[in-house]
Amino acid sequence: MHGKAVMIRSKDWKYVRRLYDTDELYDLRKDPDEVNNVIDEPSGAAVRDELLAAMGDWFIETGDQVPWRWDLRWPGEGHPQWSEAAARHGFAEPREKPRE
Repeated sequence: MHGKAVMIRSKDWKYVRRLYDTDELYDLRKDPDEVNNVIDEPSGAAVRDELLAAMGDWFIETGDQVPWRWDLRWPGEGHPQWSEAAARHGFAEPREKPRE
């Protein structure tokens, strides 16, 4: 089974956000072995919200996503130098030479 998750931690807390399963929140001062998931305890709600917001901010700040595949709707546009390697690995289709 494959699940998607991300994790953020501070000095005292660790938060695991899961897409398809239960999130996890650990108080690392009281529970350094991460045995007691306190995600559903009201006392951890403020910490969870703070870490979730920090996680979202980090994704926005660092989310400069570059597409894996070249946009083949523009066949006349020059491809970067790595396009041959990308085609060999299946990330792009080989470019046909433009018609003259």
